[in-house]
Amino acid sequence: MKKLSLRFKLYALVITLLLVMGISIVVTAQLSLGQMEQRITSETRDTVRSLAIDRLSATAGKYGEVVSGMFATAYRTPEVVRNVISRNIQADSSGRISRVALQETVGAVLEEQDGLSSIYAQFEPDAYDGQDRYFTGGVEEHSSDEGTLEIYYYRSPEGDVVFSRTEDPATKYLDNRNEFGIREAEWYLCSKDTLSPCIMEPYEYEIEEGYTELMTSLVVPIMNGNEFAGVAGVDLNLSTLQKAIQNVSDNLYDGASRVTLLSSKGLIAASSHYGEYLGRPLSEALPGQAETYASLHNDGGTYDDGDTLAVSYPIEIDLPDAQWSLLIELPRQTALADVAEITGLLSSEVNTTAGRQTMVGVLVSVVAILILVVLVRSVTKPLNEIRDRMKNLASAEGDLTSELNIDTHSELIELAGGFNQFLGRLREMINDLKDVNAKVSQQAQMWM
Repeated sequence: MKKLSLRFKLYALVITLLLVMGISIVVTAQLSLGQMEQRITSETRDTVRSLAIDRLSATAGKYGEVVSGMFATAYRTPEVVRNVISRNIQADSSGRISRVALQETVGAVLEEQDGLSSIYAQFEPDAYDGQDRYFTGGVEEHSSDEGTLEIYYYRSPEGDVVFSRTEDPATKYLDNRNEFGIREAEWYLCSKDTLSPCIMEPYEYEIEEGYTELMTSLVVPIMNGNEFAGVAGVDLNLSTLQKAIQNVSDNLYDGASRVTLLSSKGLIAASSHYGEYLGRPLSEALPGQAETYASLHNDGGTYDDGDTLAVSYPIEIDLPDAQWSLLIELPRQTALADVAEITGLLSSEVNTTAGRQTMVGVLVSVVAILILVVLVRSVTKPLNEIRDRMKNLASAEGDLTSELNIDTHSELIELAGGFNQFLGRLREMINDLKDVNAKVSQQAQMWM
């Protein structure tokens, strides 16, 4: 190693340093770009997720209020009917409208309310006019076989308003419970027991033979003073809400979002994707998430398990003091689909930038090496001249008159100057020796 040429050592050292520096710069830049890409991707993913959650929440809130408004509007009808009936109950016989007139009034109300499936006003014995004994045996369609006033109108599949006679008034007291703990005549017994408005859980009801609909009932109690007299109510066909829910899903992330309307007990009232579970618990459609989703609207309203984003909005139904909820689910991959595109563009830009940096690094290294060659040659060329001159001096034909002419690098100029001075002194010494030799020769001749 010590015997290697200075030129080789300079080239090896500087080229090695340049390569190490260039590679270090490129690698550092690559790592920095990679970290920047990861950071931007993460931040973008979080931002897009937040935007998706905000969009889902805004949509759930908007349509949740629409559903709440639909319930509030539907509740006005039984309230109006109840108020009419209450005034008639409290009036004397001369001021009270007849059963037939009340029946026709109730039917006319349904004619005007296209969004309702049915309307009814049903009473306790002798609660309307105290005349049940005159209407026993089915003499009038508005009264049961026992004479109680039982008014029930429904809308047929063709849209016609049809009256349905109730023969046995005992049907409104049936308390057999279904698998969800709901009584068969909950529509009547709820208001009778609580003396307050009630909304029914979704249920399948056969309106006519072969014609079944999923619906809910909105019921208000009819009071005679402090005594329960009966109920006025309407049935709301949930197929109307089903269409609205489907429309929400279709317009939100191109139908990828799953929109579900849940009742107080977590039954599916309408759904864009779980149509086969209508009227059934959400736990049957989503066994793993149902418990979380059922209370999500009370626990912050958002959910993210890494696979699915979900929001839930509480739907307040003021009159019966009930709360349903609107649940919207979205696959996380769908919500973050834009992130993949952004990440791809970012990665492409990072790779392009890295390639450019590499090319610049290579170009700079090549230029630096060329400059290095010129610089090293400017150092080694004078040194070679000095070496060659020393060899010449050491030979038998050494020329003491040829001086070095170096004009680069102050150190080399001083070295050449010192060498030239040495040659001058050496010439002087040789000349002095020649003079001495000549004098000695002259004296020797004289003595001989």
